[in-house]
Amino acid sequence: MNQPRHAALLLLVLILGSLVPTSWYGATPTAKALTPLAAPPTPVRKTVQSVTYPQLPGLALSLAVAPTAVAVGDTATITVVVTNRAPHAANDIVIELPLPHGVVALPDPARVSATAGWRWTASRLASGERLEVSAAVRVAQRPTTGALLARASVMAHGLTEPVTAGGGALVRDPNAGPTTTTFVPGTPAVLRSRDGQVEVRLPAKAAAHDLTLTHGASPTAKLPPLPGHAPGFGAFSLTATDQRGQDVHQFAAP
Repeated sequence: MNQPRHAALLLLVLILGSLVPTSWYGATPTAKALTPLAAPPTPVRKTVQSVTYPQLPGLALSLAVAPTAVAVGDTATITVVVTNRAPHAANDIVIELPLPHGVVALPDPARVSATAGWRWTASRLASGERLEVSAAVRVAQRPTTGALLARASVMAHGLTEPVTAGGGALVRDPNAGPTTTTFVPGTPAVLRSRDGQVEVRLPAKAAAHDLTLTHGASPTAKLPPLPGHAPGFGAFSLTATDQRGQDVHQFAAP
């Protein structure tokens, strides 16, 4: 009776044993060879070369003509000022001023010729230093632009292109006198300057009686500066008089 039981238990053990993985029996591990790590590359030493930037000059140029209003036959002075704003000196400075249209260059050591203009040179201009030169001209004719226009340039060692500046003065028209027109109530009036640059329109209801309107210009008048606007060359004036010759300063309509 016990032998069949023992045989059944033995058979059960054999069946269960076949279901257990062989790794549970403590199988011998397989040795694997490790790939050795490569040594890091030897660092390459490079020499960094210092860069030296050239010491370039910082030139500022200005030009002015005095007086600001001239007539044919008058003499004017053109002044050019160069300032070195860089922290180091400027070398081999050359200032050139071509002859403006409508003028004659007066004798001067810096004058290249009577028609070519002027040329000034300086070997050195220290930091913060300024150089001022001037040329005298005589107005021979009134340019078509109505102004004496001058433009100068300056070069120095290290600059790739010149620094330029311009300026000018008004040349008065000898034939430009005051202009006059009459205002009649109920009819608009128009007053134009002789050069056609200024036109004043009065509405029909500007005044209740006849007026005589006269336009004039004062090129030498000094006007207060207007913020945001370039200065002009003179003052435009408008005078209104009644039939008795009294000035009128107030109008009924703008």
